[in-house]
Amino acid sequence: MKYALTNKLKSEYCLYLSVAINCLGSWLTFLAIAIILNRKYGSHHVPLSFLIQSLPPILLSPFVSKFIARDFKAKIYGVINFLLAVNVFFVAFNQTIYNLYAYLVIGSVLSAIQKPIMDSLYPDWFSKNALDRIYSRVGSINSIMLMFAPPLGGLISVSFSPKVLMVVDGATFLLATAVIWPLLLLPSKSKFKTLTKPRLFAFKHNHLNQNLKGNLYLWYSLIFIGGIYNGIEFFLFNEHGLNSQDIGILLGFWGLGGLISFAFIDFLKTKSLQFYLLIYSFSFFLFVTSHSYWLLAMAFIAGGLASGLASGKIRSLIQKSITNEDNLTIWSMIASRMAVINCICYGGSALIIEYANSDIIKTTTEMSILLFLFLSLKLLKEDSRIKIPSFD
Repeated sequence: MKYALTNKLKSEYCLYLSVAINCLGSWLTFLAIAIILNRKYGSHHVPLSFLIQSLPPILLSPFVSKFIARDFKAKIYGVINFLLAVNVFFVAFNQTIYNLYAYLVIGSVLSAIQKPIMDSLYPDWFSKNALDRIYSRVGSINSIMLMFAPPLGGLISVSFSPKVLMVVDGATFLLATAVIWPLLLLPSKSKFKTLTKPRLFAFKHNHLNQNLKGNLYLWYSLIFIGGIYNGIEFFLFNEHGLNSQDIGILLGFWGLGGLISFAFIDFLKTKSLQFYLLIYSFSFFLFVTSHSYWLLAMAFIAGGLASGLASGKIRSLIQKSITNEDNLTIWSMIASRMAVINCICYGGSALIIEYANSDIIKTTTEMSILLFLFLSLKLLKEDSRIKIPSFD
């Protein structure tokens, strides 16, 4: 058995709990920084803070693999979590504009190193047959946190202060590390393979094997449509005339979809990746076109369910198609490309919202959804090397 711990279930749920705690903390920090910058220094600092956090993954992630020793990457992950906690605690009690931006830069640099390390650790800890289920449940956790994090963050902010939000976030880094500590102590089972040369901004991937290249394009297409979704969702909320309470409930429905996918993974495993890509696309299309609140609720439940399962299956495909390439190098490259795509989507969404009318925005979004669906299904249909994973 490739499971590093005797109790497989304990190993998996240590991971799930740690991911959930980290995700909760990230949401609380997002809320705290937005509130502090908006209240103290002006709303124009909020989008600037998002831009600053996007740059380190683009510039640093491709080179992470050159400096991280494979035998110590799990320990390095734990050390980075500790440094992230220290970074949060410091700025929580020193909220000058310079300290806030220093926090954003330092935190983004550390996260740019940490995320590809975490993605590359899954095959060290679990068997290939388990990766489909694990990646999908981890994706579902991100959706589930939408049910709890914004309401909790709002309650803490109103009852106490954004400073308390940041202190809680710092504590989540430490708690998440403690929960996953038994896994971090395991010896690394990954071997250093042929080092893939780091490449900034390159999307051709001709240096990779064909299976991996096709799966990466599939992943990029999902990140692209997800970036558009995030970029225009508040515009659509306004178009539908929704207030803050309505929006909060809809985000809760998205989390409910994630919870359903997490709880009923054994039943949902029978459906193909194409099925979840169709459901995700349809939910987005319904979000753009429908004015019925209950149809929007159904769209958000479906979107929360399908996004986690689709992303989990594609990430599993990527991991299984890594052969002669170095595992950490590939995930570092992916983190950089994801940041580039998100910057393009967020920047493009901001421009079109600023300068185009409602009809053009909706039509452009609908065309983007259809393009995503066409490209992703074409990749799956025509590339016989890409195998649809099943859960074991």
